Order: sequence, then C-alpha cells, then structure tokens
Amino acid sequence: MKQPYLPGSFISGLSNDISLKTRWFTDLENKVVFAETVIDEKYQGYNGVSHGGILASLLDEALLRAVAVEEKERFVTESFFVTKNMSVKYILPTPINEQVKVVAWIEKIEGKYFSTAGQIALNDQTITVTGEATIVKIPKELTDQLGMSAESFVLEDK
Repeated sequence: MKQPYLPGSFISGLSNDISLKTRWFTDLENKVVFAETVIDEKYQGYNGVSHGGILASLLDEALLRAVAVEEKERFVTESFFVTKNMSVKYILPTPINEQVKVVAWIEKIEGKYFSTAGQIALNDQTITVTGEATIVKIPKELTDQLGMSAESFVLEDK
C-alpha cells in the first residue's frame, strides 16, 4: 500500500528540488514499511559514499513511517507523529548512485509511544545502517496549532 507524502518534504517531496523523492509503501502482511531509493552524488560525504546525515534522515523517515503498520488509514489522516529520539549505527559505507532499500517496523507500542527499528541495505542485502527510534503521537491541539492536516499530504504522484 502506497503511503502519502508532503510535496515539500526533504525525503519524499516531489516539488522540493533537493528531495530524494522517495516513495514509501506499507506491507501489512509482513508488518513493515519500505522504500527503494538512490542517493545521488550531491549527497556524498567522502568520495563515492553517502553522507551519514542523509542516511540518518532517510532512516528517521522510515522509523517514523513504521507506525503506519499499526495506524493504517489513520496515519496522517487522523493522527500525526514525530520522532522523540533516535539512534543510528553505521555498519558499512553506503555508496552513492546505487539503489538502497530502507525497511522499518514496530518493536513495541506503549500508549502513544511507538518503539521502531529499521535498516538500510544494498541490493545484495548487505546492511549498511541500522537504527531505532521512539515515535510519539502529537496531541490534536498541537496539530491544530501547527496547521497540520491530512489535506497537506498527497497520495498519488502528479
């Protein structure tokens, strides 16, 4: 199931010139969120290697989007979430200009808190980055104050 995105998002926004333009999907059967993307050379750290901050941003998005496995159609239509904290472990360099697969899932739910985990892997399934996060549901009054609404999100590419 394809997930919605924000047009101006750094990770998935189609109207953001510097976006990775990553499309996210929810696999309810396997209880994961996933995406395949290519990290362009403009996001390299050392020559030929993706910058760690870009990888952390990509993983952060996946870890947050993992709550869609539980929230299903409520995700960004009725409920909004933010990352409370996150840890990242860089295992191997992640090359630029090669497709990577990002996968994330829910480890535990405690009230409004979701403990999520995920990874970035190469096409040969070599894991290059792992991470964990605590994701929290934003109170309705805060989403209203910030002007967050389901209408801000897009499901279909234009």
